[in-house]
Amino acid sequence: MSAINEYLKRLASIFGSMGFSVPPDDFSGVVIDGKTYPVMMRNDGCYVYFDDKGVKRLVSDVPRKDYQFINIKDARVSIVNQCYRTPGGQVEARIHTYMNNKGEILAEKIFIINSSDVDTPIGTELDKVPAEWVAIDCSIAEMTDRELIFVSKCYATEGGKVQIEGVESVDPRLNPEVSHYEVVNTTDDSNPIGTEYDKIPDTWNRIVCDFPDMTQREIIPVLKCFDTGTGRVQIEGYKIFDYEMGIRKEWYRIKQSTDHENPVGEFITNISDDWVEVVCDFTDMEDRDIEVTVECYKTPAGKVKLEVLTSWDGNIGVRDKSYKVLETTDPSQPEGASFISLPDTWIRAVCDFDDMEERDIRSYIECYDGGNGHVKLRRLVSYDSKIKARYTRFEVLESDDAGFVPGTDLATLPESFSLVPCDFTDMEDRNVQVYRECYAFKGQRIEVDKVVSYDGDLGDRKAKYIVRESEDGAILIDQEYDEIPFGWKKSPCDLENLRDRHVSYYDQCYVTENDKRVKIHNIVIYNSLGYEWYHFYEVTQSEDDKYEVGDINSSMIDKWSRVECEMPDMENRFLDTTDTCYDTGNGTVKIRRQESIDYKLNVREFDYKIVESTDPDHPTDTTPTQDTVSGWTVISCDLNIMEVDDCYEVGGHKIHLKGFRTVNPALQDIKSILYVVYSDHPDYSAGDELNSIPEGAKVTICDYADKSQRHMVPVRECYEVADGRFYVEGSRLVDNNMVVERMSVMVLESSSQTYPVGTTLTSIPVGATIVACLCQTC
Repeated sequence: MSAINEYLKRLASIFGSMGFSVPPDDFSGVVIDGKTYPVMMRNDGCYVYFDDKGVKRLVSDVPRKDYQFINIKDARVSIVNQCYRTPGGQVEARIHTYMNNKGEILAEKIFIINSSDVDTPIGTELDKVPAEWVAIDCSIAEMTDRELIFVSKCYATEGGKVQIEGVESVDPRLNPEVSHYEVVNTTDDSNPIGTEYDKIPDTWNRIVCDFPDMTQREIIPVLKCFDTGTGRVQIEGYKIFDYEMGIRKEWYRIKQSTDHENPVGEFITNISDDWVEVVCDFTDMEDRDIEVTVECYKTPAGKVKLEVLTSWDGNIGVRDKSYKVLETTDPSQPEGASFISLPDTWIRAVCDFDDMEERDIRSYIECYDGGNGHVKLRRLVSYDSKIKARYTRFEVLESDDAGFVPGTDLATLPESFSLVPCDFTDMEDRNVQVYRECYAFKGQRIEVDKVVSYDGDLGDRKAKYIVRESEDGAILIDQEYDEIPFGWKKSPCDLENLRDRHVSYYDQCYVTENDKRVKIHNIVIYNSLGYEWYHFYEVTQSEDDKYEVGDINSSMIDKWSRVECEMPDMENRFLDTTDTCYDTGNGTVKIRRQESIDYKLNVREFDYKIVESTDPDHPTDTTPTQDTVSGWTVISCDLNIMEVDDCYEVGGHKIHLKGFRTVNPALQDIKSILYVVYSDHPDYSAGDELNSIPEGAKVTICDYADKSQRHMVPVRECYEVADGRFYVEGSRLVDNNMVVERMSVMVLESSSQTYPVGTTLTSIPVGATIVACLCQTC
């Protein structure tokens, strides 16, 4: 039976004795403002529904155009997984959809269960999929082929031995992707307890853990409240208890706090002896409201108008306050300044100063003589509602004074400025002219463009010279000068047009001083008179490591000897890649051979190395010798990764293993990494790492009562006691046998004086009877 049918059946049983019944299929639900509510039918034939607050209402009270009856008796919930590419990465979402038998979606919830997007972390809940997300296949290696595993191992070090604990994230090839470890037991003075590593040092050797048994411990969750002396805190975390060594490690995060010395979010590793444990009854820190007010104060140097933000908790107690300056006449308190407390010297006053927000900005153009020239300014003045100048600033528009650059902002006028009429030459009214000029230098002729910028009075603003033609190799075309260089003599413009030029290309081959061959591409450019005026040599092929392809020289190297170009074409080649997999006897490896072959099918060069490996003696990026490879067995490269999450019976005992197996196409084990997550076998403990499934083990059902497999169940229930009723929300922590380990609920609605709103309960009171929440308004 679907969840909604079960729900309607319960409603029918509750309301049957009260004069209510379940209506026909087509009227079992009603949609109002996009929300769906179950419908009951009274004895008089009227339809009623219960709104979001549990209040009974008549459907007929809603305007007919604002509601629609639907059939939700056969509604069902579907759960699917879908992956998306987001603007910040990739996510995997578990989508719960509640729809009726017509396929209409009544409600939807999206839970993020895997993510590489920091803006959408695991645990995020959404009501709909954002429009910018793109659906993709969930077979994303980064998303699916990885698992975080807790490990506990022992190693022999250079100075003794250590036990480490930590986590590893492994990929399908069983290679650690990310790891982090901490030393928890040691006989090595150079590696004290608490030392952290992101990688096991290569010099350490794995050994059997013969320390006092560190695995016989219990990880205890902690959720407690304390009086610190300066406030109250609620902490959440874990402590690891060892039966031989006591408490080994504690990690706590402050979840709620009224103590400024211990703020929310702070991590601590031990509970102070001065703290006193108390009942967790202080106000829910998340149940708060923010009030915005405006206050004014008289300060020692003026007065200020403040925006005051006050955060109230559920008991109408002030949680936090912050202040921001909106308006000010105090130079020490600028607009926008913020603080969390008021100085003792400030006195509350009436907000009677001018409205700072009703203002007008006027612009004026003014000219001044500063003593070294004229300066044109734009004066900007801000007026308030009483036509008082609030602020004034100046911007330099034009200037004959080198001390005032156009675009500069001035807060005040310099004392030396005197107001003058704005009749000096418009600095922006200018014209650019280009003239052709020719010069001679050491017998060589040069032609330039003279570019001149004139202002409104035809005065030179700026001039520059650009080389257009040149017979001097040191004076390049398009080179710019601010003035004609010393030694240039003006001459008639009778140069041949150097742009009428010819370019020739030559390929020549040489033997270098290292007895290696190179091929040179020579480019020579001639002018209209046949003079060679620019050339260079580029290496296009080379057998000499000293001279690489692409090197350019301005002249030929004297040590080279000219030869015929008979060298094979170095660029006419292709790559051949071959992958071969082997069983080394200690694991598997994949060797990739990449060859560069020229047009004569000669192997020019090759690369031969291991690209994948499960053999610790032959890691990736190494090259084995041919003698070593000849002793290996060729196998298929088509390996499969199998995830292990099964329980096994071994000699009358039960163990639960998680991890991975790498198998070949014949399903033969190549390598396994398995971790014990539960065991009642004397030879296996939780946290042990195994390289294979124990001999004689048989797969069985995972029906053990593991305390670590617990579930947090949400609670939304109503109870009746002697002096009234109350409604609670919260959660219960139950194990696989449905035994309640702990619970915490808060009374949100109540007609009972014994259990008023805000009461926190860790158990249901003796004598309280659970009742249907919808009956409270009948």
